Amino acid sequence: MQGPVSFGRRVARAALVAAAAALASPAAAQDGPLGITGDAGLRAAGLLDFLAPRFALKHAQPVEIVEDGAAVALTRDGAGPVALRTADGAAIHVVTAPDPRAEAFRDWLLSDIGQRTVAAFVGPQGARFSPAAAAPDAAPAAPVAGDADEGLRLSKLHCGRCHVVDSDNPFTGIGSAPSFAAMRNFPDWRLRFDRFYDLNPHPYFTQVAGVTEPFDRAPHIAPVTMTPDEVAAVTAFAARIAPKDLGAPVASR
Repeated sequence: MQGPVSFGRRVARAALVAAAAALASPAAAQDGPLGITGDAGLRAAGLLDFLAPRFALKHAQPVEIVEDGAAVALTRDGAGPVALRTADGAAIHVVTAPDPRAEAFRDWLLSDIGQRTVAAFVGPQGARFSPAAAAPDAAPAAPVAGDADEGLRLSKLHCGRCHVVDSDNPFTGIGSAPSFAAMRNFPDWRLRFDRFYDLNPHPYFTQVAGVTEPFDRAPHIAPVTMTPDEVAAVTAFAARIAPKDLGAPVASR
């Protein structure tokens, strides 16, 4: 027969084991800080320290700058989209692990707010970085290859569910989705069309043959299934759209 002290110790030991197991679980890992890292020059300049609290405040997500095991990396080497440029014009890519928090950081950094945050940074030693689109000495972008007429058909078929794609469907989009003409004003419009399937919310319902991974769960709406050539066709159609005049930027007083 066990005494009260022995029983209490066993209960305490069981509680510690359960807590350790919870911390080791993937769900608990995603509840902790988002780990980010970057090339040595970015860390030394203080850019990561500048970005982290601003993203954390916007998304109520703790962020920790780490050396290893990061879910987000800002690096010159990588297959991720260009997020910013160094003073000498070198591209810095944002590479993310398959983690919703990392994808949210990537989307924030590539957004207008994130790019303006990059432009506003001045390091203690005067280091500065430019938004991704600022490349004064960069080679001209490669011409858009693709069947623009087919791109119009595909855009109406797939994209018209949410976006206004041309003047023939001015009322079919939803309010939270920008029109194609509005997106043509974005500095990174080409990336947004070329890699739209990587940008939220598209990964949850879009499949591009030979490019995207299979769904890990059934999408909540009818899925969009395309080929790389069809994606190129949509980009070619977007390239011939005149950017919409959105007026002057809002000025605070």
